[in-house]
Amino acid sequence: MYLWLKLLAFGFAFLDTEVFVTGQSPTPSPTGLTTAKMPSVPLSSDPLPTHTTAFSPASTFERENDFSETTTSLSPDNTSTQVSPDSLDNASAFNTTGVSSVQTPHLPTHADSQTPSAGTDTQTFSGSAANAKLNPTPGSNAISDAYLNASETTTLSPSGSAVISTTTIATTPSKPTCDEKYANITVDYLYNKETKLFTAKLNVNENVECGNNTCTNNEVHNLTECKNASVSISHNSCTAPDKTLILDVPPGVEKFQLHDCTQVEKADTTICLKWKNIETFTCDTQNITYRFQCGNMIFDNKEIKLENLEPEHEYKCDSEILYNNHKFTNASKIIKTDFGSPGEPQIIFCRSEAAHQGVITWNPPQRSFHNFTLCYIKETEKDCLNLDKNLIKYDLQNLKPYTKYVLSLHAYIIAKVQRNGSAAMCHFTTKSAPPSQVWNMTVSMTSDNSMHVKCRPPRDRNGPHERYHLEVEAGNTLVRNESHKNCDFRVKDLQYSTDYTFKAYFHNGDYPGEPFILHHSTS
Repeated sequence: MYLWLKLLAFGFAFLDTEVFVTGQSPTPSPTGLTTAKMPSVPLSSDPLPTHTTAFSPASTFERENDFSETTTSLSPDNTSTQVSPDSLDNASAFNTTGVSSVQTPHLPTHADSQTPSAGTDTQTFSGSAANAKLNPTPGSNAISDAYLNASETTTLSPSGSAVISTTTIATTPSKPTCDEKYANITVDYLYNKETKLFTAKLNVNENVECGNNTCTNNEVHNLTECKNASVSISHNSCTAPDKTLILDVPPGVEKFQLHDCTQVEKADTTICLKWKNIETFTCDTQNITYRFQCGNMIFDNKEIKLENLEPEHEYKCDSEILYNNHKFTNASKIIKTDFGSPGEPQIIFCRSEAAHQGVITWNPPQRSFHNFTLCYIKETEKDCLNLDKNLIKYDLQNLKPYTKYVLSLHAYIIAKVQRNGSAAMCHFTTKSAPPSQVWNMTVSMTSDNSMHVKCRPPRDRNGPHERYHLEVEAGNTLVRNESHKNCDFRVKDLQYSTDYTFKAYFHNGDYPGEPFILHHSTS
């Protein structure tokens, strides 16, 4: 009986040759009935298959023999429908890959005849049979058809039901070679000042392996300056051939020094930086390049000069040295420009207060400064004096009367050098004062009653005008009073045998000078 059932189930599986040969659902019959694919029931130990096959109505044979199965619709959340009645334990099953199976009728056994009809396995099919379609699981990403291969497997369960399972195979893209993957690898060199050796840091995202050197966390250690080392780089994400990297080790870091080459006279508005080689080495200097970045400015030079900067400002410059385009040392400098020249003070007034005095007042400049310098010039003479930074007024003493003075006032600051600010200028003329005495006066007789009086101009006129006066007295009586532009007087018609007093002096228009007095007698 058991063998008969197996043979009968095998025969039904091949009733529809169209399904067996082409793997397609059969065409509808004239009566409108369609034979559909049967879902298979996997063994309890098998994983649930994934498929999206819809099912057609029950066949004529099933209806006539009161066979029915009920299956839930297939959806992404219910990827297979499984019906496994307990009454069929000995039904045979077989798999057909890539072939759709016809509906196999449920064959009752002797045990089934003893089971109430309520326990009979039933399955209801959908109205039409659809070809299998691969859908992504909800929540998963859609997979490109180029990387997926799908196959269907139809299995007869012990109950005689058929379950169609779909197997998906993902195809992985081929790996690049390590030589391609790490073609543009960069290296940074780290220097140990104690051991005088370098460590090469490989700039990669994963921990690579080094075939002919020891790599620790992508670092190759104990490299000697100006020597070459070959490193074979590999990783499980790439295939042979490996990347062969030649490490051309740079010279020692202590052989270079970043020097401030700014001239002190220009340090308020200029910065100069220069790399100096302070020791010799055997590396090729043609392979050494230098780079500076100061703010937004970038320079590829060994020496840079920044001009037209603001005084008393900090500027940061970062610099690095590369050997064969691999950085091996760097330095940063924060440079503050020197104090700039102070601004110009604002003079409020400067004027003469008297013949020997003058005054000047001012407002200080805005920029930093230490003190003032006040200079006053008369003719070709120049006198200067330092004034305290807190002063805003100065009285000048011991000036020369009726003299033009040019005043110059500037602030200064002591920095790397002394920087003088712009000078504010003013001038005034002192007031008049009595002139000094004429000198080298002479009185000589030109006749018995005539005299010739001469003198030299005073050393200090001290006024705006120039006039010489001669007064002639006999006793206490003024007998002559003459005024000339020059000190040259001819006095005639005097009394004979009379003693005369001659007084000569200079008058500057404001004040008379002290007279020069001589006595002389006529014959």
